[in-house]
Amino acid sequence: MSEHTHPEDLKLLVRFLRSLRDWGQTELAAAAGVDSSSISHYETGKTVPPRRTVERIAAAVGVPMSLVDACLLPAIVAARAATASSGSDSEDLTQAAAELDQALSGMGRSAMAAFLATLDEEEREP
Repeated sequence: MSEHTHPEDLKLLVRFLRSLRDWGQTELAAAAGVDSSSISHYETGKTVPPRRTVERIAAAVGVPMSLVDACLLPAIVAARAATASSGSDSEDLTQAAAELDQALSGMGRSAMAAFLATLDEEEREP
């Protein structure tokens, strides 16, 4: 994540990270040690989260920043670029994020939970 990361990408990233644990905004805020209104502002695009806050959110849900930087953000950037090149607007991208979240609600969410559990175990091993 660089200082040039598009605010729309960060908005979707925060929403996606929260959805991985199936948490509400209040639960994520408590786990990350930030105010719940801040989470709301990040997800609506009113405020752009600083890198340190994104790191805290990622840590709260158990996702390493290396995964965020190497995989999640590039996927979000690519999706936004694809919707932009097709003449779609940010509402279409928001809809795509909602569809991704819905897909994760089923089989995908259990696979992601298993992945996060594996990461949790690896962190505990010396």
